[in-house]
Amino acid sequence: MKELMDQETLKKLHNTQQEILDEFVKVCENNNLQYFLIGGTLLGAVRHKGFIPWDDDLDVAMTRKEYNKFLEIAEKEISPKYMIDNINTNSKYYLSFTKIRNKNTIFEQDVQVKYDGPKGVWIDIFPLDETKNINSKITFIQKKIGATLARLVLYKNYVIMGKLKPLKWLIGRFIFLKNKTIINWIDKIYQLQNDKQQNEYVINFPSAYTIKRETNEKINYFPASKVEFEGKMYNAPKDYDKVLKRVFGNYMELPPEEQRITHNPVRLEL
Repeated sequence: MKELMDQETLKKLHNTQQEILDEFVKVCENNNLQYFLIGGTLLGAVRHKGFIPWDDDLDVAMTRKEYNKFLEIAEKEISPKYMIDNINTNSKYYLSFTKIRNKNTIFEQDVQVKYDGPKGVWIDIFPLDETKNINSKITFIQKKIGATLARLVLYKNYVIMGKLKPLKWLIGRFIFLKNKTIINWIDKIYQLQNDKQQNEYVINFPSAYTIKRETNEKINYFPASKVEFEGKMYNAPKDYDKVLKRVFGNYMELPPEEQRITHNPVRLEL
């Protein structure tokens, strides 16, 4: 495995990310909002009781309703040390989910060298939307359209950052819509099936994984359970074993060393 950074620096990064997580959890608990560890963070909690040793990000999720409520109150309640980074707080933002950043740090990826928006160490907050079943054609269409629009936003912004192949650069060069307009379209598309009585599944649309890997029965999520993560207890899906198997398969088996990858920061200040 190629080392991203020395272990002391990686530990400091993990500590910074857990501090952000604790601030997020404090706001959630003060306002009776439910969240879940997800993705590699949940996998790390179950398999390692903390971060995956080579991982350098942290992911949580909330239902769309709870997510929207959190965003309504977070800026007022979160410590001044942190910032909510999404399309409503940062016009240069180009993703359809939210980050909480530590304003006193820098985690700069290679595609962000020319990006003049916030670059602080972050955790990701994903909204969970609803669907009737795992084979829904509507869900497939939602994902396809949303993912296509999300790529267009990336192309548009990576033109500025100078990290695109010629054809993608050309496409991005002629996208004149504002980031917020496109991301608002994405959000509306992802919420089309929400609040219908027959919905038995939740899905993390913005995830890079496939629909089937990121679609789970509601009964696997609710009510939340608790898992240990770096010496503290946090919320996890009720049946996290089923959730993890859906996403990762045999998740207790370590991946080959060449697959133990990170975000590869080109500049890190903690």
